[in-house]
Amino acid sequence: MFLFPSNIECSPIVLFEAAASETPFLTSNAGNSEEIVSWLGGGILLPTVTDRLGYGRVRIEKSVKILEELFFNNELRNKLGTNGYKNWKNGFSWEIIAKKYEKLYQDLMKE
Repeated sequence: MFLFPSNIECSPIVLFEAAASETPFLTSNAGNSEEIVSWLGGGILLPTVTDRLGYGRVRIEKSVKILEELFFNNELRNKLGTNGYKNWKNGFSWEIIAKKYEKLYQDLMKE
């Protein structure tokens, strides 16, 4: 299990790395973490409060309950780990991303 209660992010690549290693993750709602959670299906978004400067803080008491639930639920951890890995492998590996960039480049060169 990977715990990532970051205060500020752009796009947290470490969530993809966790998924690539079949590791379920818990993350704050920093950067586009919410979007990555939905793409990968390999983690859980922790309740996060964002201040006026854009810094997020996880709600500790609620987050601890989610952490404990995941820690004691082997079936859920396995499901998240498997889902995250499958979705990473099918859409977010560097091999797939490189092919998408190459196609985009070729399409742009045709114009």
